[in-house]
This record gives sequence, structure tokens and C-alpha cells, in this order.
Amino acid sequence: MRNNFRVFFSLDKITKNGQVDWDEYFNHFVRDVLGLDEDTIHQLEQKPKSLSRDIKESVSRLKAAWSEAAHTNPDAVNIDEFLGLEHPESSHSFLTRRLDELMGKFDGDNDGKLTRQEYLLDPYKDLSAKELRARGKEFDEVLDKNQNAVADKKEILQFLDPKSQHWAKDEATTLLAQADKNKDMMVSMEEMFARADIFLMSKLVSADLSFHGEF
Repeated sequence: MRNNFRVFFSLDKITKNGQVDWDEYFNHFVRDVLGLDEDTIHQLEQKPKSLSRDIKESVSRLKAAWSEAAHTNPDAVNIDEFLGLEHPESSHSFLTRRLDELMGKFDGDNDGKLTRQEYLLDPYKDLSAKELRARGKEFDEVLDKNQNAVADKKEILQFLDPKSQHWAKDEATTLLAQADKNKDMMVSMEEMFARADIFLMSKLVSADLSFHGEF
């Protein structure tokens, strides 16, 4: 987070207006993050459809992340929005938005808390019996820390925090389920190489990609 200030002000150099504009960040992204040479950058500006799929997908993900972060001005980010763009796992405003979205979805009586029953009622889809059991277990074991049958905002923020240990446990369970072909509850080197795609994008190999997106 301390380094965030240094990077922010180093990028605010074209207009020097106390914000990082889209052009400033995009120049940084294509050169420092993607490592593109000047010819490729020129090609990106003039004939973007002619570039490789990986570059086009990275730029598309960047635009989506920028749209998510730039709330006060669609063409620039302030210091906190920049933190949310670069390090969503450390941004309080990012977590607050996630909290508001979750409460808007599940808090049926608008009391600022979630009961177990509210958490089991998804307004957008019908959950199967298996999904209901999994969500009930998640509420009991992860969300409701003090076991009083109600999850308050503090508990929900801890649950949503990308650094929370339960996300790593969930990911380990998912990796095991997808890679363990012989069902011995372990992943061999051969099984891992067979599903290299899921492991390369996991926290096991790259926490940066998992937290920050597939730039």
C-alpha cells in the first residue's frame, strides 16, 4: 500500500492533475505490465484486431477493471480508486462496494444484517438441494463467526476479504476436485500437469493473478 503512492504519482505525469488518467495508465500497462515494444503498441493503436488473442484479452480485462474502479470519473482514477485497480485485495472502497452488492441481493428486510434464511434465498436463481446445503454450511462455518445465527456487516466484510483464509480453502477443494482423476484425495505431478491451466491461474502458483486479474 505504501508503494501504491509512489506508483500513482509516477504515472500522473502527462496532465499532473492529482489523478491517473486512462491514457497515463494505459501507457504504463502496455509497456510495463504487458512488456510490448513500440511497434506492437503502434499496431495496437492502429490495427487492434490484427494482434494476438492474448493481448486483446488482456486489454479487454484491463478495460473491465478500469470501469469497475473509476467511479467518480470514467476517464481517471483517484488514489483510492487506483489502489482498487492495482490491488483490489487491499482496497476498503472495493470491499465496501462488494458488501453493498451482497446486502442488496440478500438482505430482504433491509436491516443491515443477514440471517441464515436470507442467505439461502437467491433472488436470481433456484438453488439445488446440494447448493443449499453448501450455502448453509458456508453461513454456519464461515459467515456467522460468533454463531448467533446472524451475520453483521463486520462478519460479512471479513468473509468478502480476498485475503480471508476460507477462499484459499475453497480454491484448494476446487483444484483437488478437478485434478484428482484417480480419486485418492491427492494430486500427483502428472495430474497437475494434465490440468496445468487451472493451476497456473491459482493462488498456488500466482497469488498476484488471482487477486489482481489475468492482466
